[in-house]
Amino acid sequence: MFSEIRIGFLRGIGFALSVLIIWGAVAIIFFIVRYPDQAVNLINEITDYDEYVRFTSETKLKAETDRYELDENKLVLLGRVFNETDHTWKNIKVEAELFDKDEFVKECTQTLGGFLKPGDTEVFELSCGCCKQKSFPSFDRIDLKVTNAWSS
Repeated sequence: MFSEIRIGFLRGIGFALSVLIIWGAVAIIFFIVRYPDQAVNLINEITDYDEYVRFTSETKLKAETDRYELDENKLVLLGRVFNETDHTWKNIKVEAELFDKDEFVKECTQTLGGFLKPGDTEVFELSCGCCKQKSFPSFDRIDLKVTNAWSS
């Protein structure tokens, strides 16, 4: 008897949740169709779209290498990212391209957590490994750059 009550209760909750979800979806669709301008304004307010700044190759987020350590299978690069913009950035993706006699040999990337405010500098450690069967490729140049970031 208790089992039947419990099953009925759970079915009732499932039905009520389904009705609420469907009702909410219909209400949102009705709002978007009936008031498209207000819907766009609401979305822009929620996402701060007006404050969004697109990352481009001209964005003044600069990366530089301080030093690196190399063992047989791994490169550990220590560096800094400088924010020379008027915006705060997050999820900054740093890319290191390794060359040997101007020939590309390896690429390593690292995404930095946290926020980088205008005028600030963030230090980072980029680890770049190689498989255990092979030694790390030799290189004579590291090109370091920021390839992506999100403004906030």
